[in-house]
Amino acid sequence: MAEAKELHNRLGILLARSSVDPKVVQATKTIMNRAWSWYKLAADEVKETGQFAFEGTDRYDNYVSEFHRSSSKNAAKLSTAAETTEAAAV
Repeated sequence: MAEAKELHNRLGILLARSSVDPKVVQATKTIMNRAWSWYKLAADEVKETGQFAFEGTDRYDNYVSEFHRSSSKNAAKLSTAAETTEAAAV
């Protein structure tokens, strides 16, 4: 995973510096995009495995995206507000 990320970064820098034949640029972009794809797949696997392995522990939040963390907090707030409203209505 680290190798794919490093390769992606190095190829991006080389591509930015180069002014060569468009076919070579396209080949470089293809390799860079493939490296990124492999890195992304590996990172997603680690995240999914971490979510499964650390569910119910303090480390679980390290494997959940910020979007999902904030969404679940907002859902909990809405649920609590709805329960409070229902209790007040009864």
